[in-house]
Amino acid sequence: MLSYVVVALLSVSLAVLFIPPDWSTMFGTESSKGSPVRLLSRSELALHGGQRGSKGLYLAILGHVFDVHKGEKHYGPGGAYHFMAGKDASLAFITGDFTESGLTDDVSSLSPLEVVALYDWLAFYQRDYQNVEWTAASGGRFWCSTKSGGVARHWAGVPRQLFSPGSSGVRCVCVEDPIAAEEDPNLQKYDGCPAHAESCSVGAH
Repeated sequence: MLSYVVVALLSVSLAVLFIPPDWSTMFGTESSKGSPVRLLSRSELALHGGQRGSKGLYLAILGHVFDVHKGEKHYGPGGAYHFMAGKDASLAFITGDFTESGLTDDVSSLSPLEVVALYDWLAFYQRDYQNVEWTAASGGRFWCSTKSGGVARHWAGVPRQLFSPGSSGVRCVCVEDPIAAEEDPNLQKYDGCPAHAESCSVGAH
């Protein structure tokens, strides 16, 4: 039991070391002045599941609550991510387990690097990041690399358009297997971009 506690504490410590300094301000791990923080209990959060008569359309990740009503077609009843509405399903962002038991805020089973990846999801909700270069004159370029998204990996991937949690529109993601991606209705190729290209150019506006 003692060894488990030591490992758990070490994991948390390492995770904190991996978190960029600016995240401590962005995500409230440092004290800050401002308006009082509104706290919601699990039962109160559950009242914001987007169903008829609900108080809104919220989801939470790592205890931070987001109003996702702009993405109602994704989070509302019948949407692909409705199972995340009205709850904190932090663990599922990493495990991909969307069963009732998997949709939990208990992330004690995650490794330090998985905790960092979870903070990447939290950062995404904050800034809706897109891996894109864009100018009005020349258009833009979407690309993939072995460090896309700030996570080092052995594959670069190919760019695809994704209707993603936390976004009311489309964002660019890198997928490892373009053939498997064709089976996912939420992933679409960019017009005029070869299926296996690691970089795609889009026209100027």
